[in-house]
Amino acid sequence: MAHSTLRVVKDCGWSPETLDLLIPHQANARIVDALAKRLGLPPERVACELARTGNTAAASIPPALAGALATHAPAPGARTALTAFGGGLSWASAALIWPQLTAVSSQLQRKDPPVFAEYLTNLLGTMYKVPGTIDPDKSFLHLEVDSLSLAELGAQLSDLGVEVAEEDLGSGTAVAELAALLESRGAGIPA
Repeated sequence: MAHSTLRVVKDCGWSPETLDLLIPHQANARIVDALAKRLGLPPERVACELARTGNTAAASIPPALAGALATHAPAPGARTALTAFGGGLSWASAALIWPQLTAVSSQLQRKDPPVFAEYLTNLLGTMYKVPGTIDPDKSFLHLEVDSLSLAELGAQLSDLGVEVAEEDLGSGTAVAELAALLESRGAGIPA
């Protein structure tokens, strides 16, 4: 991961010390610490969410990224590297510069199901890049929302105080069906 990260950083014309945030594969703390040392990065600039996520292989990067956003709050223009390794001696790194992001309010309000369904369709369209107009009566499978995006949707709703069970987010579930279920549980949407 160190070599891969150095290569992508160099390809961007950066050096490791100019990184504001490193989000590595969350294999174990020893590996994360060793990577930080090899790159010369202090611990506060390296995301380590192992206590929350455990080792979920390269799939640990999205939850580590979410945790890093909550604790590090990168400013617009912050330089970030993502790096992971996997089975079969595969590895990859990516570099990005943070854009200006608009925070989602965690204040919840009671809304009726059609408004909640509209909120979910807007969320799917903007955050998960579901193409075209979203029909809330279509299933997630029909809308081509993959399982990782469904897990991210569940995590985002949970961060907003809306508890969603894994079985509520099945690929056969329709957006309107999920909205009605959440409304029946007393969920609201952000103001």
